[in-house]
Amino acid sequence: MVMISDDARDYLLDHGGAVHLFSTRARLSWGRVDLGPSVRRGVPKNAADYDFAIVNQIKLYLPRDFDTPSPLTIDLRRLFGIKMLYISGWKLL
Repeated sequence: MVMISDDARDYLLDHGGAVHLFSTRARLSWGRVDLGPSVRRGVPKNAADYDFAIVNQIKLYLPRDFDTPSPLTIDLRRLFGIKMLYISGWKLL
């Protein structure tokens, strides 16, 4: 389950109203490590490979193979006047 905070919703409504997650899996010499998903504004280039949902008035695109054992929240962080989307709630184990 992926939720979108009200701050992130307001930001995204001003910037197209869509967001997508993508995998940040890394291949290392001893195997694969899943560092968790990352988030980007907008519709993904390969939208056919994503599942679509509307969450808190935002178009959310999730990779078809996306699965999470715990609820995630897309939120907005402000740093020196710069606004950034991030995901909270990801657990490695």
